[in-house]
Amino acid sequence: EMKIGRFLGVPVFLNWSFLLFLVLISYFSAEIIPLILGAFLIVLLHEFGHVIAGIYFGLNVISVTLYPFGGIASMIVPKKPKQEMVIALAGPMVNVLLIPIIHFSIPYFDISQTLFKLNLMMLVFNLIPALPLDGGRVLRSTLCLFSDDYVSSTMTSCYVAKVISWTMIAAGFFFKRIDLFWVAYFVFVESDREINAIFEKNPKNFLEV
Repeated sequence: EMKIGRFLGVPVFLNWSFLLFLVLISYFSAEIIPLILGAFLIVLLHEFGHVIAGIYFGLNVISVTLYPFGGIASMIVPKKPKQEMVIALAGPMVNVLLIPIIHFSIPYFDISQTLFKLNLMMLVFNLIPALPLDGGRVLRSTLCLFSDDYVSSTMTSCYVAKVISWTMIAAGFFFKRIDLFWVAYFVFVESDREINAIFEKNPKNFLEV
C-alpha cells in the first residue's frame, strides 16, 4: 500500500491494486481516467463520513484505504450499538449530501451525469442490509439495541447476508449480470469473516466500514 496523505489526522492509503487499475485503464482508454478519479473522490468522501463519526465518538481511527472498487475505514470497534449505527449511516449520508451538489454540476462537467448515477448506486448498494455493508451494520446494531446480545445479532445479520447473496446469484443468472455474482461472492465471504471473528480467541478489534 502507498500512503498518499493524512486528513483529520487519519492516514490515507492506496492499495497497490488501485495503482495497477489506473495503469491498465490509462493504457486502454486514458479518457476515462477523470471519471475514475471522480468516482474515487466520492468513495473517499464516503469513507471520511465514517471517519468523522468515529472521531466524534472518540474512537481511534486507524486508516482509510482505497481499492479499485471501494474503500475501507478502519477504527476500533465502538462499544455501543447506537455508535455503530451512526458510524455506519454516516457514509451513506455523505452520498445523500452529494446528490444535489453533483446534480447542479451536470451542465458544467461532462462526467457529472455518470458520477451522479455512480453516487446513487453507491448509496443504494451500501444500504443493503447485509454484513459487512453499511446497511448490514445498521441491521446488527438495531438488533443489538433490542436484544443486547452482540453475538446473536451478528449471527442473525450474517444469515440475512447469506440469503441476500444467494438471491443476488439467482438474479445474476436471471438477468445475466456477472457483476451480481461478484457482489454476492463479496457479501458471502465477508459475512463469514464476521462470524469467524466472534469465535476466534482474539476477535477482530477493528470496525471496517
